[in-house]
Amino acid sequence: MELIKKLISYNQEKLEYLDKCLTANQMAKDLIKAKNINALSELSKKKKTLITSVEVIDDKILSAMSDVKKKHNVKNLQDIKDVEKEFLTQLRDVSILVVEKMVELKISDDEVLSRIDDMFASYDESVDENDTKKVEYYTNEFFARL
Repeated sequence: MELIKKLISYNQEKLEYLDKCLTANQMAKDLIKAKNINALSELSKKKKTLITSVEVIDDKILSAMSDVKKKHNVKNLQDIKDVEKEFLTQLRDVSILVVEKMVELKISDDEVLSRIDDMFASYDESVDENDTKKVEYYTNEFFARL
């Protein structure tokens, strides 16, 4: 039962980080609107650390799931019989919330990237031919940091 509680805890922690990523995306939208590229760059660095944290939690979740399956000698969590049903239900519910939040984050990420593309496209149209290569260089450098 302790392993199931750990899985629930890891998923709740992941939800918190996903919420922080969504908040970062909202801040990014505001910075794009203000055309504040420097602050946007700093924000993208901070978001990258959030994403790294989510990846670490994912590793913990996978490891704990493997441990649960080994301990209970099952192939999937639904086959566990000797754990109180409420914990498995709670794990299922929080896992569903995580998946929904991940979908929401993906949609938000796509929107932010589209706005960044649009912002740089407007810069590209406003420069004369001699500066086009400079804009392309800085755009590539910016996206390399994401």
